[in-house]
Amino acid sequence: VTVTRQTPDIKCYGAYILDPKTGKVDTYLAKVTLMATGGVGAVYKTTTNPLVATGDGIAMVYRAKGSVKDMEFIQFHPSAIYTQSEEAFLISEAVRGEGAHLINQNGERFMPAIHELAELAPRDIVAQSIYRQMQKFHQNFVWLSLKHLNPELVKHRFPNIYEKCKELGIDMCNRIPVAPAAHYTVGGVRTDINGQTNIGHLFVCGELASSGIMGANRLASNSLIECLVFGKRAVETARKNVEDTTIPDFQPIYYANENRAESYIQLKKEISTIMTEHAGIIRNEELLYQGLCKLETLAEQLPQENNEYYNLISRNLILVAELIIRSALYRKESRGGHYREDFPQNDDAYLYHIVQQKGKEIQKIPVNNKLK
Repeated sequence: VTVTRQTPDIKCYGAYILDPKTGKVDTYLAKVTLMATGGVGAVYKTTTNPLVATGDGIAMVYRAKGSVKDMEFIQFHPSAIYTQSEEAFLISEAVRGEGAHLINQNGERFMPAIHELAELAPRDIVAQSIYRQMQKFHQNFVWLSLKHLNPELVKHRFPNIYEKCKELGIDMCNRIPVAPAAHYTVGGVRTDINGQTNIGHLFVCGELASSGIMGANRLASNSLIECLVFGKRAVETARKNVEDTTIPDFQPIYYANENRAESYIQLKKEISTIMTEHAGIIRNEELLYQGLCKLETLAEQLPQENNEYYNLISRNLILVAELIIRSALYRKESRGGHYREDFPQNDDAYLYHIVQQKGKEIQKIPVNNKLK
């Protein structure tokens, strides 16, 4: 876990690295720090992300008065294998491209009536449609049916998915239980085109960053660009701007005891339920406010220990969830990965980025406006 610290001149001086096996904290001082800590998918119950992707990097930067942007835009992948353990395994869109049909609990194919591209409609529309069918039939999944396709072709085209289904006791050549899963954090820490944040000496790249290339949704290849292109730019820019600096004294983090782990796991489950039910695929003002109130209650219950490891990551978890909800409340329209059933249409009055920074009111930044 990487932790930056807020300083009077708002600069990053490196990182504290905690080894959970030994409890030892190492201090790494640096003239330049590059963060690539990933997205926030694991604040939801079902995600295609690693379970550690809870947005710690976003929370740390925000606490240090860094700017975060577009946190309301969470992309949900329409088709992950549904399991009772909530462990998600991605079913590629290529499976639907091959001709698989989405079927509800009545055995009805529902996408042709919703969009002209049926199962190949944009991800947000397919995810919303599946979610509505799940609500309608009070089920946790719909079916992805392949039984009308050539089974030998299915096995040949999708050997890894076929083997995973087989491992789970699912016949891919018949039908697969699927449900949407949190997949990609479109927003994140606001950067310029070189990965520079508004915190001195701190660069970010990858899913952690909000560099401006995503819009309100995500095309698959854009995530590679955000890692490779902007990562390279960040390194090149950092090399040109390295400067000597005096390192201030800090109070390092500490590891209280392992018993805190159980409390953190329980908190993570509570927050994932709150976010799925109140700030998931389909949102409205009442649900969002209810979710925010629940998060604030959880925050009040945490002990006041500023530098204890589990307390820090617990506060990170709550903070990231609050950032998503506050941004979703502010955007009273539907656009890309953000759908409000009380404001179901795009509204050009909201054609801007939402920027949140600690101690400041929410900012509205015109689209394509450079980081100042």
